[in-house]
Amino acid sequence: MTHRIDDQITLNDSRTLAYAEYGIPNGNAVLHFHGSPSSRIEGTLASANSIAERLGLRLIFPDRPGFGRSDFKAARTLLDWTEDVVELADQLNIDKFAVVGLSGGVPHALACAYKLPHRLSVVGLISGISPPHTPNRFEGVSRSNKMQILIARRLPWLLRLLFWQTRKALLRDPDSVIDELIRELSKPDEFVRTE
Repeated sequence: MTHRIDDQITLNDSRTLAYAEYGIPNGNAVLHFHGSPSSRIEGTLASANSIAERLGLRLIFPDRPGFGRSDFKAARTLLDWTEDVVELADQLNIDKFAVVGLSGGVPHALACAYKLPHRLSVVGLISGISPPHTPNRFEGVSRSNKMQILIARRLPWLLRLLFWQTRKALLRDPDSVIDELIRELSKPDEFVRTE
């Protein structure tokens, strides 16, 4: 029997960490770290419940600090994320788990691989971005992601405006925005999404 939960926990430092959970309650736990910008609702785009049921998984999509309903943490480092992950896993009574990072979530999955090898069963990386000076760094990257990367380096204030407009569009007509994101997927990403 599958389930869907949209909930939150309170961390030791009193911040809120929101998460969505899909699949089999006693299945193998997989924590999915969303892309940027995104949130725990990425699971609805990925048809998480049907995937989790088919594979016997307990899929958990936490909001990273400052995303969705999770509180922002000033001056946080990438490795700070691992402490939040441990608290979430402990509060959900999960000892061993897999992590999967998608796009902007890839560095967070790698941080867990570095700091939490004793807790992890598997680490998956999907559509991670290469370092900025890598040749062919934009190969297979969607047009909108290329634009965001270039704007973030040269005109960060403009990127904030674009994200604000995207947020407005999501609030007004989320299905249209999600349909547009799906249309932009590369062939390998579309295969992963549907298979």
